[in-house]
Amino acid sequence: MLKAASGILAALWLSLTLCPVTAWAEPAEGQPWRVAIVQGGSYLDYQKQVLATLTALSKEGCVPSLPDALEEGMMFNHPQTYSLLAHATQGGRVTLLPDGLYTGQWDEARFKSEVARLEERVRTVGDVDMIWALGTAAGKAMASHDLKVPVLVMGATGAAEADWAGKGEYPERPYFHVLKERGRYAEELSLYHSLFHFKRLGVILDTDPVDQEGQGRSVIENKARDLGFEMVLCEGPVQDGNLQVARKAYSQCVKELSTKVDAVYLTGCNGADHAHFYHQIAPLILNKIPVFSQSGPVEVERGALMAFAAYDFNNAGEFEAQVIRDLIDGKPLEGISQDFYAPIELVLNLETARLIGWLPDFKFLVALDKTYRTIVQGVGDERSR
Repeated sequence: MLKAASGILAALWLSLTLCPVTAWAEPAEGQPWRVAIVQGGSYLDYQKQVLATLTALSKEGCVPSLPDALEEGMMFNHPQTYSLLAHATQGGRVTLLPDGLYTGQWDEARFKSEVARLEERVRTVGDVDMIWALGTAAGKAMASHDLKVPVLVMGATGAAEADWAGKGEYPERPYFHVLKERGRYAEELSLYHSLFHFKRLGVILDTDPVDQEGQGRSVIENKARDLGFEMVLCEGPVQDGNLQVARKAYSQCVKELSTKVDAVYLTGCNGADHAHFYHQIAPLILNKIPVFSQSGPVEVERGALMAFAAYDFNNAGEFEAQVIRDLIDGKPLEGISQDFYAPIELVLNLETARLIGWLPDFKFLVALDKTYRTIVQGVGDERSR
């Protein structure tokens, strides 16, 4: 019995050493940090981000090792699925609350209700020590509320340029921290222009100025001035919480731009229906217009010509895990950098290049990190982050 007891004490000491707790931490000493998750709806990238963060934390002894059964493809479609992951974290210094998933299922009214439910729980029940806000919609929703618990925003599109996230390297709001990819939009626009020397660049933006900043409007405008091209806008409710509305507006903008421009830069938004993406952008391909995707390989595989695959989930998971370790160690969020720099990879669809009649030179082909030789025309439904 003494041997067993000493083993338990040694394990506890190791856990607390790896993930120390100081007076700043909300939970009582020795108690876990209880996490709630809020999202606009289920999206595979959110799942990957959460798993990467938990995996990084498990390496430090803050979270138990995750079982192999928790595959990357498992979505947060409903509380029963999420509870499997939450159960696996129990006993760690960071645990997901078993009933801590608040998802809008891509319905705007439901999402507002879920956010209100979470806020009420934080204020009255007091069993939430940290919130992970997944995606742009969740980040925007939590930015306007001061709940006195740390909110970590993960996987938000264009956060570095978005007003709701603040412009600086360090958080401008207490308890509110946003992972920000720096420089990606400017770099991909420069590369795109160097290849095609376009004069009129088509861009699809939401009608909401806040969403437009998240889609990189100011970056595109600055590049248009610097490189001497015209930005041809099509604005519509492409980030609408009602997916039918968003997708209809997106498809309409594609058709409109297909007769007006010589290149298109597709921004990330709910209107991109990845189950039928090729059919959405077919007017551009038929008119032999090159398309650069802001959202990355998921759209290149489905017909966009090229993209940067800049967002690395393993690196992002390590980044978020370090933020969490700093929090547990007593460091205020205001002093933790939000800037995230990931290796950038270039992705090309060779079949799309053939269809639009573009033959890349050898030097460009050698520089590619990944190529697709076919176009996926129908696949499971996923959402833009």
